Amino acid sequence: MLFRYGPNPWAIVAVGGFLLSGLFASLPQVSFATTPVPEIRPGSPDVERPPLPMPRPGDLLVPKNSSTVYRRAFSFAENGKWSAINKLERQPKRPELEKVLLWLRLKDPRAGSGFDELSTFLRANPAWPGRRRLIELAELRMPEDLPAAAQKAWFAEIAPRSAAGRLKYLRSLEGGSDPAPLAEAARAYWHETPFGLSDHRAFLKRYRTLLRTEDHWIRLDRMLWKGYLSSARRVMPLVERDRQKLALARMTLRTQSPGVDGAINRVPDALRSDPGLQYERLRWRHRKGRKDSALELLWSVPAGQDFADLWWRERARQIRYALDDNRTEDAYLLSAAHIQQDGYTFAEAEWHAGWIALRFADKPTEALAAFTRLYDGVSTSISLARAAYWAGRAAEELEDTDKARHWYKRAADNPATFYGQLAQARLSTDAFRLPREPRPTRDARNQFRDSELVRTASALSRLGEDELARDFVLHLSYLADDGPEAVLVARLARELGYLDLAVRAARNAARKGIVLAETGYPTRYATEHGPLEPALMLAIIRQESGFDAEAKSRAGARGLMQLMPATARQVSKTVKQRYSQRRLTDDPYFNITLGRAYLSGLIDRFEGSYVLAIAAYNAGPGNVDRWLRERGDPRSGEVDVIDWIERIPFGETRNYVQRVLEGLIVYRDRLGRHSPVISWDKVSPRDVWCVTACGILIDAHQASAPLGE
Repeated sequence: MLFRYGPNPWAIVAVGGFLLSGLFASLPQVSFATTPVPEIRPGSPDVERPPLPMPRPGDLLVPKNSSTVYRRAFSFAENGKWSAINKLERQPKRPELEKVLLWLRLKDPRAGSGFDELSTFLRANPAWPGRRRLIELAELRMPEDLPAAAQKAWFAEIAPRSAAGRLKYLRSLEGGSDPAPLAEAARAYWHETPFGLSDHRAFLKRYRTLLRTEDHWIRLDRMLWKGYLSSARRVMPLVERDRQKLALARMTLRTQSPGVDGAINRVPDALRSDPGLQYERLRWRHRKGRKDSALELLWSVPAGQDFADLWWRERARQIRYALDDNRTEDAYLLSAAHIQQDGYTFAEAEWHAGWIALRFADKPTEALAAFTRLYDGVSTSISLARAAYWAGRAAEELEDTDKARHWYKRAADNPATFYGQLAQARLSTDAFRLPREPRPTRDARNQFRDSELVRTASALSRLGEDELARDFVLHLSYLADDGPEAVLVARLARELGYLDLAVRAARNAARKGIVLAETGYPTRYATEHGPLEPALMLAIIRQESGFDAEAKSRAGARGLMQLMPATARQVSKTVKQRYSQRRLTDDPYFNITLGRAYLSGLIDRFEGSYVLAIAAYNAGPGNVDRWLRERGDPRSGEVDVIDWIERIPFGETRNYVQRVLEGLIVYRDRLGRHSPVISWDKVSPRDVWCVTACGILIDAHQASAPLGE
C-alpha cells in the first residue's frame, strides 16, 4: 500500500489501497531496522529538544569504596535481614541512602519498628512515599497504655486509616465529658469498616451499647453493596428476621448460588423493593444473558442512591444494547434518568445523555443542557474537551454559531486531547500547534535539584536500585502541582533512563491541565524506515507501554508495542526474523520490527483506516469485523466515524482509539509535520479518513467551512 502524507497533521490520504484476504498478504518485502536509530530526526530541530541545563550536585555520586557495601545493604533489606545491615561498615555514609534504609525498615512489618520511631518519621517526612502503609503500621504498634493526651494529639494530626487505628481512636474518645462524639464515631465506623473476626468481636464487646438496631442494618446493607460478604454474615444475627431473609436473598443472587427463586420468595413483600435486592436481581439477570428482563428493573430506580455508581455499570450496558437494537427512545430515556451525581460515572452518564439526545433522539436543546452540566461537573482535560466539543456540536444544531464558537474555543484549550483537536480543526484552518511546555526558571531548577526526594531518587538510580528510584520519581510526579515542577519531574525521569515514568509524569500533569508536549512524548525509536508512519508508531508505543521496553501485561503482552507471544511468533515468520520470546522485552528494536509489521498489516487489511487498525490492534481484527457488520462501516460513508468510535462496545478500546489518535497528532507536531487543516471540499470522502487522523464520514457540521476564531 502506498501512502501520501497529507499537507498537514490532521489527515492522511490513502492511495491505491485495497482489501486483502490475509493480514500479511500484501506486506512489502522491506528490510526492517534492527540497529538503533537516532532519536532526533535529521532536519527537525524542534524534535526532542535537549532539556534546559539542570545542575547536577556532585554529592549525589556514590563513591566506589562505599557503593559495593550499599548494594549489599539494599540486598539485605530486600530480604528483611536488618541485623546484617547493622553489621556492615558503611563509610563514608551517604545520608540519602541511609534514610532510604531506615524508611524500608520502618515499612517492613518483620522489622518490628515501634510506634515512637514510626510516628517520628511520619511527622518529620510528610512528603515521603508509602505514607499510608507507615500510618497503618504506626496504628498497629500504638501501645495500649499510650496516654490519652498523646493518642488525641496523634489522631488530631493524622486521621485513622486502618481498622486497628479506628478502634484506638475510639478509645481515645472514651472518658470525655460529652459522650456524643464517641457514639457518633462508633456508629460511623460500624457502618463502614469491614472488620476481621477478631476486630468485629472486640468492637462489639466494647461499643455494642452505643449501637442501635438500625445501625446493624446499615452496616449489613453497606457490606452487601461493597461485596464484603464475610463481614455481612457476621452482622446478620443482629438484625430482625425479615431483613435476614432479605440479606440472604441478596447474597444468593450475588454468588449465583442455587435456590435463587426460593430465596427471593421468602423476602417479605414490604422489602421486595429494596434497592440492594433490585440491583442484585439486575446483575444476576445480566450475567445469565437475560438482558430484556434486566431492562425492566431499571425503569423504576429512584434517585439518591448511596451506590449510584454501581447502578451506572448496569445502565450503561442496557443503553448500548438499546442502541444496537435501534431502540433509540429506550436509549434516550435510560441515559436521561441516570441518577449519577459526581465522579467518573457522572461524566460518563451525562455525556451519554447528551450524545444520545443529539445524535439519535433529535433533541439538541436537551443535549446542550446535558453537555453544559457535564462541563460544569468535571475537571480533567479529556472530560472538559469532550463536554465542550459536543456542546459546540449541539449549539450548531440549534443554529447558534456564536455559542458554538464559544464552546469549541473551550474545547480547543485542551489541544493534546482528541476532542480538543477536533474542536481546533472545526474553528480554524491555521496550522495545528501545541503550546510550548512550561520553562522552569534557574531558581526553580536549583530548588528542585536540591530537594531531598530528588537527591534520593538520583542516588538510588546511580547505585543501581532502579525499582526504588522509580518509586521516588513516580511519587514526585504526583506531588508536582504546577507546570514547571511537572516538567522537572519528567526531565528527571528521562535523565535517569525511565522514559515510561516521563510519560506517566506527563499523564499526571495532563489531569491538572498541564501539557508536557516535549518531555511527555518521547521520540526515541522514531524512524522513517519501514512501512509505518513514525508518528503513529510512537503514539501506539506511548499508549501500549509508555516506552517501558520491559513491560509485561497481565494478559501476557510484552515489550514496547505489547505483543502477544503467539502473534509475535506469526509475524516474525512473515518478516523473516528469528523469533525469541525473550527478545520481545530484551531487544526493543526486535519488538518494534514485529509490532510495526503487524500494525502495517492491519492498516492494509482495513484499507488504510487508522481508526479500524488501531481498534483492531487493541481488540483484535475479528472484533472490528463484527462491529463493522453490526454498526456500519465508517469507510463507506454510512456512519459517522466519531459516532462509530463512541459506539465501540469495549470501554477500554474506545479510550484506546482516542488516546492513540490524539497522540498521533501530537507526534506529527513533534516530528515537524505542520501545515493547514485539510480543505474538505477538495477531497473525496473515500480518500480522507478523519478530521484529525481517523475515519472518513464526518457529519455536515464538522466537515463544513471552519467557524473561525
